[in-house]
Amino acid sequence: MDSVMRFETLQDDFDRVLDKAGVPFKVQIPVINKTEERKKNYREYYNERSRKIVQYVFHEELKRYGYEF
Repeated sequence: MDSVMRFETLQDDFDRVLDKAGVPFKVQIPVINKTEERKKNYREYYNERSRKIVQYVFHEELKRYGYEF
């Protein structure tokens, strides 16, 4: 894998990949079905047990990409 694009910074990451590939133009990624401001943090949908399961199952990914859960 040469590059990782994060959803949170998708346009910036995509621009960087295009630059690295020598693409001489920019492509704007459209925003479709944008979610309104969330009322709750995603963590609030999990109880302690389910949080531990997610942390266990996705430990490597969380660590590799710098996410916290």
